[in-house]
Amino acid sequence: MFKRNGIISCALALIIAGALGQTAYAVTTGWEQSNGNWYYYQNNLAKTGWIQDSGKWYYLNPSTGTMQTGWVQDSGAWYYLNSDGSMAHDTTIWGYYLGSNGAWVSTASSSTYTKGKTASEIRDILKRDYKFVDYNAGLLLSPYGKDYHDVIGGYVNYQIAISEIDDNAIKMNILKNDSETTNDFKAILNMIFPDKTDEVYSIVQNFMSSGVQQNSYSFDGKTLLLYNGGNSQIYISIK
Repeated sequence: MFKRNGIISCALALIIAGALGQTAYAVTTGWEQSNGNWYYYQNNLAKTGWIQDSGKWYYLNPSTGTMQTGWVQDSGAWYYLNSDGSMAHDTTIWGYYLGSNGAWVSTASSSTYTKGKTASEIRDILKRDYKFVDYNAGLLLSPYGKDYHDVIGGYVNYQIAISEIDDNAIKMNILKNDSETTNDFKAILNMIFPDKTDEVYSIVQNFMSSGVQQNSYSFDGKTLLLYNGGNSQIYISIK
């Protein structure tokens, strides 16, 4: 009898609340997936930046709140986020050591520059971590195992195409202008110019918006050649 009365009482309470125009909403806290992206909510509000969940750290895009993966830069430091979004730490990724706080530990001194990786080393890293496909026409960056596509064909689903890579040069075609592509491009630049990644990236950005057709720059014994390919595409050759 007590249980039944309790049920009746609850039902009456809900009816009264409805009659008064009150609606109860579930409070959302935790991970939610939308349009293929992951977001973290706390009391119905999407979080941004760094969050800790179940003892692991995650980085959410400061503007959109989407969970990030791969290399990200925050406050001047580089971090690597695993495929599940969790921050890597106390390990080596792409030949770069990440400390206990997850930040890349640079061994460069102020009087010398760190020697960048050779093109063959970069090729091995990209094949392993970015699922490069080797076509007769060149190499195609196909992140996260997306459908493979001929490098000569449509670029719409891809971010960065490598048309040539050897110990004398690496040629890249930047196909998209979004945060994911930016992080991947910076990671590649960091392999080539460990001490000047931000400086080189800034030069590329300024070139893209300048309308200039081509230009060249020298860094650490390497030559950076930039070509405007039109349609928001840029060709980069590093010799």
